[in-house]
Amino acid sequence: MNFLLRSATSLVYVSLLLGSLFVHPALFSALLCAMTIIAVWELQNISKRKTILVYLAFALLYFGKQQFAELSSILLPISLIGNLVLLIYFLKKKNIALSLGKIYFLGIVQITIPMVLLALFAQDHAVLIVLFFCIIWFNDAAAFLIGSSIGKTPLAKSISPNKTYEGFFGGVLLGSIATLVIGSYFTDLNSTYLFFIAVITAITASIGDLIQSKIKRLCNVKDSGRLLPGHGGIYDRIDSTLFALPVFLGLLYLLLYVS
Repeated sequence: MNFLLRSATSLVYVSLLLGSLFVHPALFSALLCAMTIIAVWELQNISKRKTILVYLAFALLYFGKQQFAELSSILLPISLIGNLVLLIYFLKKKNIALSLGKIYFLGIVQITIPMVLLALFAQDHAVLIVLFFCIIWFNDAAAFLIGSSIGKTPLAKSISPNKTYEGFFGGVLLGSIATLVIGSYFTDLNSTYLFFIAVITAITASIGDLIQSKIKRLCNVKDSGRLLPGHGGIYDRIDSTLFALPVFLGLLYLLLYVS
């Protein structure tokens, strides 16, 4: 029943995202803005730390790019550095209190900047955004199915008891193979690059999921919200995207596939 509920919610979620992406980039950006605001609200709600300024960040950065073209080239390095900070935080065994300053960091660097990058990149590279979503969603689905069926070895028991090594490696492998098969039909990336990008992106997506689980543990909650049946809140649903997107974009630039 839980799988069917998750699947139904995912179908609606995917339809909204891909539908808006191909109707018009502005509609896609508006949807991402709404999702960002909700995710920031969920973060502040579970952490009991409130600040209204973070809600303005998406609009300021998105429209700021129209005035300052170089802004988009600055956001990606900031986001990658933010990922490194989050990874260091995740690897620390000692819990860190979520002060208001850390909520600013999470709200702007972890949530808002990746969502702005997603909106900006989609304006000229919609097909690559579809490829990115394929990696994330295939990995998530494969990890859930394998982990729930044969998973026995806990991956991070104190943070996310239901996640297993079997689900992690199975999700990365099967998700990347599925992306390779499907992606070869609508992108001109060669197979080696495509599989490499899929594997690295899938791994970082799984790490992003674990980082967000640790944040929720600090807040003593299981889910960030209840908006999406079977998934929790928007912050829960986009956790993988937030951490994996900067890496995905970085790989595309590194391999000189986009400029």
